[in-house]
Amino acid sequence: MSSISTLQLLWLSHSSAYSSLVVSVVNRVLHINRIVLRKFGDDQLHSDDSLVLLFLLKVVLTIHHILAQYRPHEKNLIGVRYHTVNVILFEIFYCSYLLYQLLFLGWQRTLLAFLESYIALVQDRGSPTSDYYRKVIDVFDIYTQMAGIHFRVTSAWLRVSSMMFISVYYTAHEATYTFYCLFAMSEIPLLTRAYLVIVNKVGTCLHPLVAVLLMGMASDRLKHFEAQLCERIFLIELLH
Repeated sequence: MSSISTLQLLWLSHSSAYSSLVVSVVNRVLHINRIVLRKFGDDQLHSDDSLVLLFLLKVVLTIHHILAQYRPHEKNLIGVRYHTVNVILFEIFYCSYLLYQLLFLGWQRTLLAFLESYIALVQDRGSPTSDYYRKVIDVFDIYTQMAGIHFRVTSAWLRVSSMMFISVYYTAHEATYTFYCLFAMSEIPLLTRAYLVIVNKVGTCLHPLVAVLLMGMASDRLKHFEAQLCERIFLIELLH
């Protein structure tokens, strides 16, 4: 299964159609990000600190898993298991998609903050300035572009997302064997066995689970801010 998924990732990486899609999507994402920064400024683009910290933890666990696959006498990639090669390839796709989600969350929060300030201004004064009107039009335009690019990015991600669940399958296998060794190898002291598990298997057992948790949290927050944006846009339509 690991070799098949590795070959699939290699084929997808060398697919001209998929590469063209990725290049087009990246250029579009950078274009929208430039528009958001130009219209609202750097100080309005907020990052989700908890997701960033969890992402960094996931990266550390993944690196730990990769390094743990080396045996002392092997210092090159030839000795790395096929599953580890699969992890390295998949991490390129996973990290790219997750960084996009973090950026998309920043866009959503930026638009939401402006719409809330606009609604408060209209409710207090009744008639906002022409600059605010132009910014509202910009928000609607950016929101439309965000919907289009999100569909394209999600479509590209779905072609490789199944690899994450293959990693969970290998995690279950590795964790079962690890705990068997932890309790079956009675000739080694328990503290030594526990130390060996921590040094060699923590990344292997945890990095796919943290990846699933992180992806779920990011998706939930995207839906949460999307619902809030729809609500604010509808309220602005009622005010006018």
